[in-house]
Amino acid sequence: MAEEKKWKKIKYEHIKFIKKLGEGNYGEVFLATIKDIKGLYAIKRLPKSKFSKSEKAAQYLRNEIEILKDINHENIVKLYNSDIETFKYKFLITEYCNGDDLNNSLEYYKDEKGRPFNEEEVQHIMRQILSGLNYLHFEKKILHRDLKLENILLHYEDEEDRLNKRIMKAKVKIIDFGFARYLYSDFAKSILGSPIYMDPKILLKYNKLYNYKDFGYDQKADVYSLGVIFYQLITGDLLFDVKNLNELVEKTKNGEYMLPANLSKETVSFANYMLRDDAKKRLNVDKLIKHKFITKNIKEFNKIDKHKLGDNLKGSNIIFNIKKTCIEYINQSVFEKEENEKPDEFQQELIDKFNNIKIKPKPKPVKEDKKKSLEDLFLESFDIINGDAMRIEQKLIPFIPGISSTMVLEDL
Repeated sequence: MAEEKKWKKIKYEHIKFIKKLGEGNYGEVFLATIKDIKGLYAIKRLPKSKFSKSEKAAQYLRNEIEILKDINHENIVKLYNSDIETFKYKFLITEYCNGDDLNNSLEYYKDEKGRPFNEEEVQHIMRQILSGLNYLHFEKKILHRDLKLENILLHYEDEEDRLNKRIMKAKVKIIDFGFARYLYSDFAKSILGSPIYMDPKILLKYNKLYNYKDFGYDQKADVYSLGVIFYQLITGDLLFDVKNLNELVEKTKNGEYMLPANLSKETVSFANYMLRDDAKKRLNVDKLIKHKFITKNIKEFNKIDKHKLGDNLKGSNIIFNIKKTCIEYINQSVFEKEENEKPDEFQQELIDKFNNIKIKPKPKPVKEDKKKSLEDLFLESFDIINGDAMRIEQKLIPFIPGISSTMVLEDL
C-alpha cells in the first residue's frame, strides 16, 4: 500500500528525461529518473492527438493499462504509474530494462559469434517466458496475442554482463499488452497480431482460407507464437522464409519446416509440441514447463539417432509439418510426469500408436473457399497499426524483412 501511495504522488515535474530509448507505433520511450525515487525508469510519452483520432487505438491503450495494473510477475514488465498527463501527452512510467529485445540480441549473436543461441541459452530464456505465460494464462486468464522477439526484453543486474551481452545472466521481461485480453470461458475472435507469429488458424481465417463456422482461439494461440520464437532462437531463421504476406500464407498452408538433426531430441521435441496447426495438439504452457527441455540439465540431453528418422531426414535436417503427426521417436520420454498424472489428448494418441491400438480416423476438413483467387484476396486492403489505424493496400505494407510488424486485420 505504501508503495502504491509513493507512485501516486508523482507529478510530471518530478520526471527528469535522460535520453530517448526508442519509438513505437503511438509514441516515444525515454530513459528517466524520478525525484525522490531511486533507480532508472522507462517513460512512454503518448501524444493525445493520436488517440483522439482513433477510438481503436484509444481502446488498445486503455486495455494495456488495465491489464498491466492487474499483473505482477518477475518476467513481465511492471507498470508503476499511468495517471500523469499534460495538455499534449499522456505518460506511462514502467520498469526499465537495460538490455536489448530478443530480436536485437539474436542478431548480435549471429553477427558477432556467427551462430544463434545454443540450447542452454535458449533453455534459460524459455524457462522465464514460460513462467510469465503460465502466470498470465492460468492465474490471470490473460491471452497476450502479440508474442514476438521484439516484445521480449532483457535486463542485466551487472553492468559487465550487460556490456558483454551474457545471455545466461539476463532476466527476461514480456512487454506490450495492447492486444492482450482476459479470456475465461469464451474464445477470442479478433484477427490481429504479427503475421509470422500468428496461429495458422487466425492467418488463414482472414484470407478466407479457413471457413469453419466455429472460428475462435484461446491461449494456445500464444503457444504457437512461442514456438515460432523458439524456432528463431535455436536456428537463427524464420520458421517460414518468405518475402511477403502472400508467400507466408502459401507456406503456412503447406506447413513444412526443418530443424537441424544435430540438435538434441529434447530440443526438437519441444519445438514440435508448440508448432502444431491443430491447437488441440499443442501443449498448454503448464505442460510445456514439464517437458524435459525445460526440466533436464542440458548435459543430459539425448542425441538423435538419424537412422530412426527414416524418410523424415533430408540432408542434415529433420523434416516436420505443422499439419501432420509428430515423429513418435522424437517425442518418447520427454516429460517429467507427476505421479498419477493422466496424459493429455495428444500424448495419449502417441501412446495408443505405440500399443498398436487403432485410432479413429479424423473427420475430413471443410473444403477451402476457392471462389476468390489468392491474387484477388491479397489485393484487398486491410487495417494495420502504423501510427493511427489506417487502410493501406497490401502491396504497400513492408512486412518482410521485419515481417513481425503488428497488424489489426479485423475486429470481430
